Amino acid sequence: MGSVGQVSLEYLLLLACIFSIFAALLPLLAGVFDLCLFGLDVISARDFSSSLEQAVWEVSFQGQGSVYVVKARPVGEWLVHSSGKTLFIEVIGPGHSKVFPVDFPNDVGFFRKSFSSERVFFVSRVSGKVLLEYDDP
Repeated sequence: MGSVGQVSLEYLLLLACIFSIFAALLPLLAGVFDLCLFGLDVISARDFSSSLEQAVWEVSFQGQGSVYVVKARPVGEWLVHSSGKTLFIEVIGPGHSKVFPVDFPNDVGFFRKSFSSERVFFVSRVSGKVLLEYDDP
């Protein structure tokens, strides 16, 4: 009878050892997961900034009233703001950030906007200027 209790105790100690190893690795795995999501978000922002830059270039050579639609699909949080003729798309991650600049032919005048869900941006030409507007649901 005493040997059955001994085997159960050994299995419990082994199980406790396995759980303690998982508990030590869990914060590391969570950090790796956060960095992977940040990497995906950076790739998405890079693609969005390239599409936006292409739309600005095309609209600047087209006639009045031309409009291009560009969709932003962030995984995390993005911050969009402007300074002079440059629009900045900033990806905000856990302890990291990455900025993608997009140049305009004129002053952008875009207010600071933070978002974490899909947004639609409109690049249009009005009165000889390239304007950027967004759809805010």
